[in-house]
Amino acid sequence: MRIAACLHVTTETANLCRALHAGGAELALCASNSLSTKGDVAAAIHDELGAAVFAVHGADRETFYRQVDAALATVMDLTFATQALAVQHLATAGVTLGPGVHPVPAGIEERVARHKLAALGVGCDDLTAEQESYLRDWRIGS
Repeated sequence: MRIAACLHVTTETANLCRALHAGGAELALCASNSLSTKGDVAAAIHDELGAAVFAVHGADRETFYRQVDAALATVMDLTFATQALAVQHLATAGVTLGPGVHPVPAGIEERVARHKLAALGVGCDDLTAEQESYLRDWRIGS
């Protein structure tokens, strides 16, 4: 079982993680409040349990959201993550759609893929303009 949790990263959370790990869970943890995050506890959860931990004491808002995205990307199927981020985009952008089939907003699939690669420890170079054109233009693509 894969579990992503957004909790205060404290010794109490470490004990919960130990119990879940002992039960066979694969864990991904991000901090729900960066000011209560204990760095030594976050490191111990990662080192002792092999959990993916995305928690930094004092993280700013942007870093917090990147950490949440990364924790989710480690345990979610890419298709589900894409759907969740598309719904989040619709809700936060105030977009309303009529009946029909609509494309996923630009950049969401790439965002999901980059978070998944980062969670796996794999880097990804940016494409050149020529490479992007090749991938997007069906007339010259494979």
